[in-house]
Amino acid sequence: MKRIPLLLIAFLSLLTFLLIFENCGSSEEEPEPNKPPIVSITNPTDNAIITIGETVQINVSAADPDGSIGNVTIYINNVEEDSFNAPPYSVSVNTADADAGQYTIKAVAKDNLGLTATDQITVTLAESNPPTVTTSDITDITETTASGGGNVTDDGGNDITARGVVWGEASGPTLESNSGKTVDGSGIGAFTSSITGLTKNTTYYVKAYATNSQGTAYGAEKSFQTPGSLPTVITGFVTDITHESAKCGGEVTEDAGNAITAKGIVWSDTYDVTLDNAIGSTDEGPGLGSFVSTMTGLTPNTTYYVRAYATNSEGTSYGDPEVNFTTGTYVGPPTVKTLEVSYIGAHAALSGVEFVDNGGGNSGEIGIVWGASPNPDINNNDGIYTSTSWSGGPSPIEFVFEIPVTSLDPETTYYVRAYGRNNNGAGYGEEKSFTTLAFSQIVQTGTFTDTRDNTVYNTTTINGQTWMAENLTYLPEVCAYDASCGYWVYDYTGTDVATAKANPNYTTYGVLYNWEMAKASCPTGWHLPTHEEWAILEMNLGMNFDDATYEDYQDRGTNEGNKIKETGTEHWIDDSGATNESEFTALPGGWRYSGGFQNLGVFGYFWSSDQFWPGGVPLRYLASSSELIYLIRAADPNSGYSVRCVQD
Repeated sequence: MKRIPLLLIAFLSLLTFLLIFENCGSSEEEPEPNKPPIVSITNPTDNAIITIGETVQINVSAADPDGSIGNVTIYINNVEEDSFNAPPYSVSVNTADADAGQYTIKAVAKDNLGLTATDQITVTLAESNPPTVTTSDITDITETTASGGGNVTDDGGNDITARGVVWGEASGPTLESNSGKTVDGSGIGAFTSSITGLTKNTTYYVKAYATNSQGTAYGAEKSFQTPGSLPTVITGFVTDITHESAKCGGEVTEDAGNAITAKGIVWSDTYDVTLDNAIGSTDEGPGLGSFVSTMTGLTPNTTYYVRAYATNSEGTSYGDPEVNFTTGTYVGPPTVKTLEVSYIGAHAALSGVEFVDNGGGNSGEIGIVWGASPNPDINNNDGIYTSTSWSGGPSPIEFVFEIPVTSLDPETTYYVRAYGRNNNGAGYGEEKSFTTLAFSQIVQTGTFTDTRDNTVYNTTTINGQTWMAENLTYLPEVCAYDASCGYWVYDYTGTDVATAKANPNYTTYGVLYNWEMAKASCPTGWHLPTHEEWAILEMNLGMNFDDATYEDYQDRGTNEGNKIKETGTEHWIDDSGATNESEFTALPGGWRYSGGFQNLGVFGYFWSSDQFWPGGVPLRYLASSSELIYLIRAADPNSGYSVRCVQD
């Protein structure tokens, strides 16, 4: 009975010892594993381009987070270049004898326990080239000097240390063989050179040069000839001055040993007149002696400058002094000139009138007339436009007026003349003729991607004016019809952009904008059209100038609306006979007002960017049942309408 407790005590003691032993063993921590080193090539950078001949400094940084770096080895194309047991880990490599191409630079770091880490980059060795230089034209040539220069466009991978020009009397001058040279700085870019010490009546050859460490390159050779001795000539007096003509002459007193081949006078309405800038000139034949010339085609009440000239084999000289005179006053119909015809389309073109003289009348008008028959006048024409009129004064303030020639038929020859009319009668400018194009020739379609939201828009170019052929859909935010953020989608009353874009009306008709957001929403390179740009479109469609530029509500034009409306009744509720031959594809997107949305399928409204009536903004709109393009002169800028952007 007494042994049982002793055995129990012994068993419990043994159990306690085992538990204590187990706990002591589990408290010992396992050692952490060795961490690899960190290595980085700090120079050169990955994908660097190095010119052959440069010395490349390869720098490596290495560290070990839990020990020390034992060794760093640098390889080029897997061939050991150098190895280091202590920093700095750097080696210089001369590339003078290396081949062009790609090279791999690798750095391997090993720590004190043998773990390694690697960094690797790729560099490219490129050939070093001489510079590229062009030679400028030779100007300001005198008997002993001239101006030249050049443009260094590429340094060949090495700094330009010198640049300039070389010249000589033999072709192919160089820095080693020349009659003269300049040094005009260093670096790439254009430069100007002064060529001096020349001999008169001599041909010279010039080349620009540029020098870098790889050598000297030359531009194309230019040649010029210095002038020889020129004739001596004296300018005479101006006589017999009228409103359109006058006489002047001169005397050639010396030919400088070379026969006179031409002599006469030159005149202009600017000072220092020559044969190159003269309005008019005469040629009174060869030889020495005196001569008299008549100047014709002059403008009334205009100051002219005139000089005698004489030419021999060495060039042309001009008489002193240069004299001036003023023509008389013209009395008769206004004198006008017809501007050249440009921007010829299918239904419109551009010409105009230049006012020359009022003919002495205190009142009158100027403009253009046109027609399908030659010599249109103010009584017989297919169209007439008065650009300006005046009364109680001598003339218009402006002198040149560009005027659209409108309401033309396609593929038809027209004749246009400027006209001027006063109390002395009517006068006309020179007749100009042109032939209109087929409408299909002035329309080109394309696409444009708005990078803000990657929307792809169809576009149409009509006689050079490019429009979006779809309503703008840019929607950075959206608001309910009774809110004023400026962006609405027809029949959507929420504020979630994604939900608004899922609305079928957004996909078909785009966004309705207030005026401020409309002006700010076209993408870069495009803008909200002005009233004038809408008018240009309308005139290219066939609308006459007065209707297109009128700044008030009225029935305008004829069938231009049908030419830009989408065909059929898929979106328009009525078929007005739309042809959409312009590919403009106008849609009836309706509008937003403070009380809601209305007129979807019935009207399409489009903003303009300018404002010419207080309190409102001009607006073009189309009606389902009409073939016209209407104008609202003062729409509420807080309402919501569609936007068509036009390219800058």
